[in-house]
Amino acid sequence: MERRREIRRPRRQRRHDRPSTYINNIETIRPGTPVVLWCRVSSGLQNANGNNADQEAELRAAVAERGGIIIAVMTYAGRVDKAEAELFRATNMAAENGAVLLAESTSRFIRHPRYHPKLRPHLMPTTLGLRDLRWVCGDVPLVTQLDPDATWQEERAHQSKRGQRRKGKPGGRQAKKRPGYKKEFRLRSIPKVRWMRYVKMSNRAIARALKTDEKNIRRWGAAFLPYRPPGEGDSPHET
Repeated sequence: MERRREIRRPRRQRRHDRPSTYINNIETIRPGTPVVLWCRVSSGLQNANGNNADQEAELRAAVAERGGIIIAVMTYAGRVDKAEAELFRATNMAAENGAVLLAESTSRFIRHPRYHPKLRPHLMPTTLGLRDLRWVCGDVPLVTQLDPDATWQEERAHQSKRGQRRKGKPGGRQAKKRPGYKKEFRLRSIPKVRWMRYVKMSNRAIARALKTDEKNIRRWGAAFLPYRPPGEGDSPHET
């Protein structure tokens, strides 16, 4: 007797609470509102590149525009699931001063446990995670500069534009360089390189001074830049 195959119905997806249920928009900041800034990046490299400083500058400008008063700034470099202790300190500081805790976006406070910047960038925080965040922060109002429900595309667009504004970069595609620019740069750099090699500077140090790749210096040295006194006409100050 043939057994009838059991048909399983797919489980209904549980609807998660939206971050805006627990986090307010920056429009809630009024003149005279005390504010504690919370700035976080995911790695030490991002911190070294000035991303935390850029966040702080943007948040300071946003608070000043609304007449708020910044009483403290807390920064952290690392994954969000490792930042709970520092976030708790920032929350306590805000609670002691009757302030709100302001961050750039919801992801500075919390992320989905399975979030991945390339594989799963779309995942939003779970209801359980948001409730835990609310429990950690107690009665301190959480505020974000972006819409708390902003998508990951909107957040990345904001971060890109913020970096361009603060670092003075125009953005967009890099302008095409004219033909022969590499040879022109090499010929212009040869006098400087001769002097630097004569004083026994390393290829890496020379590359940093000329703002070029170390392999270029190695290739030039192997071809026609031996360790010898610079000749006439070789000046380190030529441009």
